[in-house]
Amino acid sequence: MQSMTGYGDSSFKLLGIHIFIQLVSLNSRTFDLQLDIPIELQGYAMKWRELLANHLQRGRVQLAIKLTHEISFPLTEEKEMIAAYFKSLAKIAQELNTKTDLLGKAVDIALSRKWENKLNLDTQVINAIQLHVDKVLQTCLASRAAEGKRLGLHLQSYIVKIKEYLLKVSKHLSKRKKSIRERFLEQKKLLDITPTPNCTTCWDKEVNQYWDKMDVEEEVVRLKSHLSYFESTIIQNRPIGKQLGFIIQEIARELNTIGAKAQDTTLQHFVVELKDSLEQVKEQIQNIL
Repeated sequence: MQSMTGYGDSSFKLLGIHIFIQLVSLNSRTFDLQLDIPIELQGYAMKWRELLANHLQRGRVQLAIKLTHEISFPLTEEKEMIAAYFKSLAKIAQELNTKTDLLGKAVDIALSRKWENKLNLDTQVINAIQLHVDKVLQTCLASRAAEGKRLGLHLQSYIVKIKEYLLKVSKHLSKRKKSIRERFLEQKKLLDITPTPNCTTCWDKEVNQYWDKMDVEEEVVRLKSHLSYFESTIIQNRPIGKQLGFIIQEIARELNTIGAKAQDTTLQHFVVELKDSLEQVKEQIQNIL
């Protein structure tokens, strides 16, 4: 089992360029990729999109790559540009009556403009970036697997709890049937009906018909079957999030039917507890691949 939540990052320095790569994955119904990469790397966008889609499959994914060029002194080529920006910033600062590091800002702007125009990166840098994209992808996949393992343990604990309450339901059903029959017999006495054979047969038929409508044995059997299917699914080594969602829908449908038929405070209490545990399961599986 894998979660859709994952993270990986890598940073290195090569040929005077500091490179930071970050990959973040969060839960989503589909694969939704956002690329935050410099213009120099736009030509590789489709390749990385395909790579991430094949490996991550689902999730809201963001790949960010930041390039910071190392400043080398003296800034001979940039002096005129820095001076021009400094004068402009000084004039603005005077008009606004504010103080700031004008020289530092001028250097930052001049260098950023310089590197914006330098669209070609060295092949060695490009190859290194691609290798590190693969690296952060593997790190992200590993964190997804670790989170998936944790989610699996949580799901198993909730399933155990649901089974415990389902066992209580099964034990209560025999008492419930007896209670329903006694309720009808009390009504029979109150109506002061002569206990003729035909009348007794009529009342027995009424009791049986009412019980057929209120009986939840079939729903309990289906619930147990759905839970077994759920348990066998969560140990499979493939994307199972959507399948688990469908199973949970079936479990919820059976619980709603039991709740509608309950006519019994104890059984209704069990249904509330079962639904509470089921909601916990639903929240967890939203993050499963």
